[in-house]
Amino acid sequence: MKKLTILTSILAFAACGGGSGSGGHGGVVPGDIEKPFVPVEDTVAKSNSAITSMVSNSEAQVVTYVVNKLGNDAESVELGNTARTATSRAAFVPSSSAGNMNYDKAKELMELAQWLGDDETTHADIVSLFNKSKTDQNKIKSALKLLNDMYCYVGGDADETARRILEKRKATDFDKPMAELQQHSEIMTLDGVDLFTSQGDRLKFNVDKDGKIVSYEYPDYLIHDDNGSVSFKDGYEYPMDDDMDGLIIRKDGTNLFVQECEIPLSEMKDEDPDLNIVSVKNITDPDGKIVLKLYDEYISYGKQLGLKYADFGIMKNDFAKAEFDASGINDAGKQEFRDFLDSWGVEMTAFAGGYASKKISDDDMATLANNGDITFTGTAVAGVRYRDGYAYNGNGIDVPLTDDLMTDDGATLVFNKNGKQTLTADFSNDWYKIQAIKDTNGTNQLVVFGDKNGDKIIDDNDRVIKKIDVDGDGTVRTYDFTIATSPSGLTGEPDVVMSSPQQDSHKMTFTTGYYGNNKTPSEATATMHYQYGNWESDEHNGDGNINIELGFGGTRQ
Repeated sequence: MKKLTILTSILAFAACGGGSGSGGHGGVVPGDIEKPFVPVEDTVAKSNSAITSMVSNSEAQVVTYVVNKLGNDAESVELGNTARTATSRAAFVPSSSAGNMNYDKAKELMELAQWLGDDETTHADIVSLFNKSKTDQNKIKSALKLLNDMYCYVGGDADETARRILEKRKATDFDKPMAELQQHSEIMTLDGVDLFTSQGDRLKFNVDKDGKIVSYEYPDYLIHDDNGSVSFKDGYEYPMDDDMDGLIIRKDGTNLFVQECEIPLSEMKDEDPDLNIVSVKNITDPDGKIVLKLYDEYISYGKQLGLKYADFGIMKNDFAKAEFDASGINDAGKQEFRDFLDSWGVEMTAFAGGYASKKISDDDMATLANNGDITFTGTAVAGVRYRDGYAYNGNGIDVPLTDDLMTDDGATLVFNKNGKQTLTADFSNDWYKIQAIKDTNGTNQLVVFGDKNGDKIIDDNDRVIKKIDVDGDGTVRTYDFTIATSPSGLTGEPDVVMSSPQQDSHKMTFTTGYYGNNKTPSEATATMHYQYGNWESDEHNGDGNINIELGFGGTRQ
């Protein structure tokens, strides 16, 4: 089953000016009174931020950003639409596009701010634009406010204004606001994000016309018909044998997504006695159905790190919170189905990814790494589970190692000069320190540092054991959360327990991603999935069936 972000105007002017402003006649004159400005709330950004901190810019969001930056000046600046075509070095020529006039005006002002901050724009260029008209002077004044520095503007004095702008540029004072402008001016909506689960399934956000996330889907499994309907490709069953439409709809304003599907009772026959969701004797009408709702919780750890172009985290589904309506089964059958759902416990799947337009290939990373290792430091989050095949009539139950996910806020991902990629995460408080490695030949490897008690000998004293009453009936069972290469357990330090091609009873995927502007990596993500044993049948009879879900995100050091 795939599962599944009132000070006075005088004080404000002094704060943003970076100087006394005593030589200028622009901005606010002492004694003037301005009405308080109430910032425009960016409802799209607020809604999306409940899910992720990734940059999301629609035209409406760009306008909102500009209005918030300008404050009171937003009403007074006259920004006319124009048919001129492009920004050039010799003179500011704003671009134009069909569409909402407010966006055209905001875009023109942001382009002007970027033109003023461009090192190729000369003193003479600025003076020429300044002297064209009072309207152009007001535009320069407002554009400088977008650069957080109205001190540069001197009303009526083109030469002094240009001199101050060049002085600020030389001191690199515009570098940070210019980067912010670039981030907020580029139209980027979250349907341009590709996220992948730890097992390689691609997730895709769907957004409305304003850029707000409304749903997600597994696009590799779906067919979008011209009439707007969505269906599954042949061979895919999701999440069971059902008539689900393939879209997982967001619960507005939250990080929850709702899956709804219909399960025909006619499919519940004696042909698969191990499944036994509802006993045949409790089905009163074989033409009935169960309408099931599952809730996927999108938990972003990229938000904690402030990632802009990428994200990582855990998709969490607590089956105890699932809801259903049923027709054609009696009360005993409804209780059977409720018990079946509760037996699945909490399912968690790691995910990571980001904007396809900001992704940097491994080949480009290898070229950059020729100058030295590229290191990203951030957070790794992981869960280790055991599949108990004896619970609930053989359907299995996930037994977690800890009640909460294991976390390492000092995890690192290194892309070295030879192209080798190494993720190091320390979970030794609850489990082990590990390394996930991707070699230049594409081989994946998991290394476990298993000497928990530090005696230089790896033996049964280092094994991670947990005793738990999974059924709540007073029967306590023992679970071994130790990865093993053989029934004899851990051997050697460090213990290399997995490498591809896949070993018997082992399966591992390790996927990395690098993101940034202009092919300059600033963020990185990774997922790892490791499985030992047959997750479906519990063939190792209690000595195996370990499943690891891991996600990582970090920023460049």
